[in-house]
Amino acid sequence: MASAPPPETLKALLEASCARWRARHVITTQAGDAFPAPKRWAVNFAVKHVKRMVPAWRIPGAIAFNDARAPELPATSVRPEDVAFLQYTGGTTGRPKGAALTHANMAANVRQTLAWARAVLKEGEETVVTALPLYHIFALTANLLLFFRLGGRNLLIPNPRDLPAFVAALERHRFSAITGVKDAGGSRPTSARRASSSGSRCPSRPWARCCTASSGRAPERGLQDVAR
Repeated sequence: MASAPPPETLKALLEASCARWRARHVITTQAGDAFPAPKRWAVNFAVKHVKRMVPAWRIPGAIAFNDARAPELPATSVRPEDVAFLQYTGGTTGRPKGAALTHANMAANVRQTLAWARAVLKEGEETVVTALPLYHIFALTANLLLFFRLGGRNLLIPNPRDLPAFVAALERHRFSAITGVKDAGGSRPTSARRASSSGSRCPSRPWARCCTASSGRAPERGLQDVAR
């Protein structure tokens, strides 16, 4: 989804989606699920009970991510026209709506984005700062899928509103690209060669100033927030 909905909205969306698409399973994840134990337990406990970032919720019949994992995945065939996932809008003009995106949609998006970014981004050499949520189509395409295709690294910022932790992460890692929204331009990524803004053109200050100084060109908005 393009924004974090309240639990009651999420519940209604899940019910509608499962009814329409005949979903047989609902798999839920937590922030630390990919870590080995005991780090997994510590991260999930801290996120839920210490920082209180997870509201109370209940989805009957849902399966936890680690319970759903199998040692080997069965062989399957995927066609370009098959639905890859449902991408929800932010609900700025009404109730969030799910857009059915096919594998062909996403492959075309990545190829288009790669053609635009190849002039300044090199395969196997890039690190992008990902502070935008990956459930938003912009970050999903411009950060995750594009840099996966480039063989790059993603510096994941789990909570960009925690500015001290955000700044500390930027100071620890040298990065070559960053994406953000118009109001998130307070830092100065002097090592970045490309800055992209979602929702509007990059503001002239401070993004354009700092990126022009490091790359010789002002950044511009390079992607629309929709998948086609």
